[in-house]
Amino acid sequence: MNCEHFVTKLKYGKPMSDQGKHPKPGDLIEFQRVGYQHWAIYMGDGDVVHLTDQDGKSSISSVMNSSAVVRKDPLEKVAEKDNYRVNNKYDEKRKPLPTEKVLRAALEKVGKRMKYNITTENCEHFVTQLRNGRSFSDQVKNVMTHVTAVATVLLSAFAVFMFIKPITYISLPAIAWRRLLK
Repeated sequence: MNCEHFVTKLKYGKPMSDQGKHPKPGDLIEFQRVGYQHWAIYMGDGDVVHLTDQDGKSSISSVMNSSAVVRKDPLEKVAEKDNYRVNNKYDEKRKPLPTEKVLRAALEKVGKRMKYNITTENCEHFVTQLRNGRSFSDQVKNVMTHVTAVATVLLSAFAVFMFIKPITYISLPAIAWRRLLK
C-alpha cells in the first residue's frame, strides 16, 4: 500500500482504488480528482449519470461556470486515470429512495442544462438529491470549515499586530525620553 492509499484509507475507511468492486445501479460513485471529488450515479451496464461541463471533463476549472449539463457516460471514461469507489455515505443521514425512482429521475435529466454553483448546486449535490431526496456536500462543508479556520488565524494575527503596534509607539518615545534625561 503506497502513502496515498494509506491516507485515503484513513480518511475514508478504504482505499480509493476499490475499482474491483462492482457498483450496483443507484450507487453513488466518488472519483478522486486532484483537489476535489467528482460524483456520479451508477446506472448499470458500466454507465454513470453526472453533472459536468459540456465536454464531460469535470475539471477544477469548471467551477467558474454558472451552468452545467447532465451527461450519461461510461464509468471508465469519466474516471480516466483517477481512482473511484462506491460511496453511499449519505445513506446514514437519509434513507435512499427506491432504485427504480433514482434511475428514472437520473435518465430524465440527461442532456438538460442545470444551474451550477460550487457551494450549493455541484455534482455531489446533484447525485445526493437523486439518491437520497436531499442534497448534501461534505466537500463544500469541509472547504468552508478550512476557509473559516484560515480567516480566524489571519484575523487573530492582524488583531495581535494592531495591539502590539500601539505599545511599541508608546514604549519607544518613553525609552528615548529616559535616555535624554540621563
